[in-house]
Order: sequence, then C-alpha cells, then structure tokens
Amino acid sequence: MTANARFLPRPDGPAGGEAPPLPRSGLRSRQAPPQSRGDTRTVYALLAALLLAVGVLGLVGGSVARFLFVIGSIAIAHRAYRVGGLPLHVEVVIVLFVFGPFLRRVIDLQAGYDPSATMLIGPLLALAVAFPGLQTLVSAHNRSMTAFIPYVIMAGCVVYGWAISAFEGNLLASSIVAVKYLIPLCYCMCLMLRPDQRDAVLEAAARAFLIVGPIIGLYGVLQHLSPMAWDQFWMVESKIPSIGMPFAGEVRVFSTMNSPASFAAYATCGLLLFSFTSRSLIPPVLVPAVAILPLCLAILLTSVRTAWIGAAVCLLFCLLFNKTRSRAILLIVCLAFGVAFAVLFTAFGDVIMARFATLDTNVAGDGSGGERMRDYFHVFGGDSRYIFGAGLSPLVGDAKMAALDGQLLMSAVQMGTTIGVLHVLCIIWAGAQALIGIKDEQSALRLIAAALIFSNLFILPLTAVATGEIGFLFWTMVGVMTVPRQAMLPVQRGPAYRARYGSVRQN
Repeated sequence: MTANARFLPRPDGPAGGEAPPLPRSGLRSRQAPPQSRGDTRTVYALLAALLLAVGVLGLVGGSVARFLFVIGSIAIAHRAYRVGGLPLHVEVVIVLFVFGPFLRRVIDLQAGYDPSATMLIGPLLALAVAFPGLQTLVSAHNRSMTAFIPYVIMAGCVVYGWAISAFEGNLLASSIVAVKYLIPLCYCMCLMLRPDQRDAVLEAAARAFLIVGPIIGLYGVLQHLSPMAWDQFWMVESKIPSIGMPFAGEVRVFSTMNSPASFAAYATCGLLLFSFTSRSLIPPVLVPAVAILPLCLAILLTSVRTAWIGAAVCLLFCLLFNKTRSRAILLIVCLAFGVAFAVLFTAFGDVIMARFATLDTNVAGDGSGGERMRDYFHVFGGDSRYIFGAGLSPLVGDAKMAALDGQLLMSAVQMGTTIGVLHVLCIIWAGAQALIGIKDEQSALRLIAAALIFSNLFILPLTAVATGEIGFLFWTMVGVMTVPRQAMLPVQRGPAYRARYGSVRQN
C-alpha cells in the first residue's frame, strides 16, 4: 500500500459490494448540481421574462411591479441555485444587481418616487437562497476554522451599529443597512465552503458581464448625451449631488445602476473579467469591441477617479504575473487608445480632460478631495458623537455626514471610531487571507479576482467596498479566492466511521 492509499476511497464496501454513500463533511468539496442546457436556458428565459414584465408594468404605472421584482428575483435565484449551483446563481444575481436600479427608476416615474427603494432589496434577498449551505459551519469538526474569524467579528461590529440605531427608534432604516452589510458577507462564506466551484463561479461572472457590459456601456454614453425621463426624474427626487445635473452633458454617468461609483465598480470588474477569460468562452473578436468602445467611454464619463485608480492598480497587479502580463499590456495599450479617442474625437473630451486634470498631488485644493479630508478630521478629531458611533441609520441630524464617502469613514461614523476601525481591519484581514498563496501558475481569472481584491483594499479609504452591490462584488471575489485550511486537509474520522467505511479520509 502506498503512502497516499489511505486517502483514497475504497472501491467496495465491507461486504465486498458497493460502498454506501459517504456522509458529507462540512468542507468537503461538493460538485455543482448537474445541469443540462435546457435547465440553464429555462433560467435565462425566466430572468429575461421577469425583467421585461417588470419594465412593462412600470411603464403603465403599476406599483405592484416593485413587489413582483422582489418575489421574482428570489424565485429565479432559487431555481438557478438548484439547477446550476453557485456559478449559475452568481450569473443571475449580477444581472439583477445591474438592472434592478434601472427598473426602479422606470417604475418611480409613473408610480411616484419611492424613497425606501423597496425593489433594491430583491437582489440581496436573492443571495440568501444559498445560505442553507452555511449549516455545515456548526458541525463539530468545523468549529476551529480560523479563516472565518474575521467574518464573525465583522458581523458583530455590524450588529453593534444596528443596536445603536435600534435603541434610538430607527429600527427599519438600520435593519436595511445591516442587511446590506451581512448578506454579502454571508454569501462570501458560502463561496468559501465550495472551493471546487470557484473557477466555474468566475467564468459565470465573466459570461454575465459579457452580456450586460455592452448594454450598460452604451446606455451610459447615451445617458450623458441625453438622459432619459426616468433618469432625470430620479436625479431630481433623490437629491444626490454626486450624480451631476439632469441635463445633457452634465450627468455623471451611472447607467442602469444606483450611483456612478456602483456603475464604475461593476464596469471595471466586467472589463477585466471578460478581457482575461479563456478564448473558448469568449470569441477573440468580441473582446476589443466590448472592452473599449462602450465600457471605456462610460467609465470615463462617470468621473469617478477612485474607480480609475482602482482599474490602474488592477492592471499593475496583473503585470506582476507571467500568465496575465501580456494581456495586461495589450489592454493598457487599448485603453490608452480609447482614452485618446474619447478626448480628441468626441463631444465630451473637455469633460474628461477637466477631470483628469484633478489627478494631481494637490488634494487639499481639489473640491471633493478637500471635503473628504475635512470629513476625516471631523470624525476622528474628537467629536463625542462618533466615539461610540451614530448607528447604521442615515445621519439626519448631520448633513455633512449624510453621504459618507470611504469605508473607513463610513464604519467609524456608524460603529464608532474604535469598533469602526476594528471592522475595517477585519476587512483587510479577510482580503489578506484571500491573497495569501497567489501563484503565477494559477488561472488568469483567479489572478484577476486577486487583482480586484487588492485594488479594493487599496482604495478602501476612498470608497465603500463592503456593503450593498459593491460589497457583493468584493466579497464574491474574496470568497472564491479563500480556501479554509481544513478544506485542503484530510478529515480525521472516529472509530465508528472507520468500522463502517474502513480507514478512509476525505476532504
């Protein structure tokens, strides 16, 4: 018997017949459910039908479309998870996050503005259909897994912030914010428990962005040139200063999403994923057309410098590895030509150049940069309100802090300076766990996921990365790149197990 023979399953059972099925261990690799093309196409058809039905109902003024979207999102996500596992589920949820805010605006135009944004809870609840897989964490041999410690601490920090708001009577608002924090965090743990599906999850995300990327890119460019009526209505009613003015040429592009920052995060993620994916998944002729023409222009028109910095950090990270270096150089050249084309030959070249001109070292002289620095001094400068935290609900009494910018600032205001800093340190801890062990021989998509994690940690003081739709992207990448130690080691079995199955150890 070889040294590794005891790690292999026995071909037959104790009586010489077929061995009984082995019980599932908490972190044993479980393959995605077998799926046929028919099942997958059915999920795609249901998803398209939901988006179309909600859009049509919204155009005729049916407020019931809001609840249809929420219920339909949960039902279709559940179906996708049952027939295709986490890969198909991620593919569906990305589409829901991308088009949910757009449908919300269409409905609001006819049915009236909904400040609570009821519809946007649909994609978050769609993530929760995968949570039954977390029950394996409570099994006896999984209680010592250190990889999950930062997630438990982060959940405790969020509960602390929620409790502050709940005691002040803001139960509903704080609960919504807590859900935006906790659901993506729990989904990350679901992905960590399925290390065998991580490559399929990344490929599914690339497929989703290949479809939605051109749509949101083209819509974003048109939105800047001539915003639609529902976009103008929402910009006026929401009173968000960071999205510009509802006039042609003055919109900071948010496309189908809820803010320029959210759109820039999704567009950048999609641009990198389908630019580095295998050629068998995406025809080579589609990559430059999809990557450069619509998405590049739309990302530039968001005027979100944090997203530009994050994309640059991702590409620099890719230059460190042989497997991604050549394609990263090609993408940098293509993006440079795209920027030059946008500046020299389009009507919005002056807008882009004016924004690029602010990327200098004079942070205090820049409007938004100086405002962000003043916010940090205001929060960490000894204001007694922020020592213990103001809670997760919006800060109605402080207009300056109503629109928080930066994960460190957001956590410090909501959870207090001490608990908030602990929360951010745990985010960095979880991200570092995902980046440990990165090797050049890994697949290009895994390296891209690592690049996205690294760039999000780099820009963490400048933007919120752990909550809502942006949090879903970040924690998905962290989840697919983090493999708990016990998932890779043989599981020790007791005497009763060995008496029934023999001396077998499995992951």
